[in-house]
Amino acid sequence: MKGKLLIGIAAAILSVGTLPSTAQVLLDYRDEAFLSGSPFYSAAEQSAIAAALQQAPAEIAGRFAEGFVIRGDAVGTFTQADAKERIFLIQDEAANSIEPFPETGAPMLLVMRGAEPVGFELLPGDVQYQRLVAAADVDGDGRDEVFLETSFVNMGQTIMSVDVAAIGAGGTAKIVQTLNEVYVDGCDNPVGERLRTASTISVEGELKAQRFDEPCPQ
Repeated sequence: MKGKLLIGIAAAILSVGTLPSTAQVLLDYRDEAFLSGSPFYSAAEQSAIAAALQQAPAEIAGRFAEGFVIRGDAVGTFTQADAKERIFLIQDEAANSIEPFPETGAPMLLVMRGAEPVGFELLPGDVQYQRLVAAADVDGDGRDEVFLETSFVNMGQTIMSVDVAAIGAGGTAKIVQTLNEVYVDGCDNPVGERLRTASTISVEGELKAQRFDEPCPQ
């Protein structure tokens, strides 16, 4: 996946080594429980989201009336300073790591303030996401950015990256940064080097990713 232009956020620093003790770790791809986690929502939660989606503009409401999946959520401030909101990643279907660029509609971020939908923010349509994994105010503007995970599997190799999205004006969300290869598992690579690396992502005045070597099973 190609890196996106950084807009208003300091460039991530990707390095190999020990994570500074002062860093606030947001995501840790060394954690197997986090790595294998998958979003789950009850029937009641899905019904509440379905009702919220019917309040979207007609084109969006009609599209998701035919079905949708919720691929993660986070609590934070997204549309205006000091607002207490919850954001959901909505897609037509769950992403397939073997085919991360399917011919389907653009993912959408649904912003809820209590029981009321206050934002229907379409993401670029050239990728589908595995899940929404976190939210944090990276650039210090009082509004949180959203962290969206992609995964690609090919020839015994799994590569995960994270897009950072910011809520924009006019019903769209823009990708302001991409952290490439936050997790790479090439332990089953039939022809190339067998390796595994996992990164931590932290916010310490700027967004940082640090990569760690992990052992392959013997």
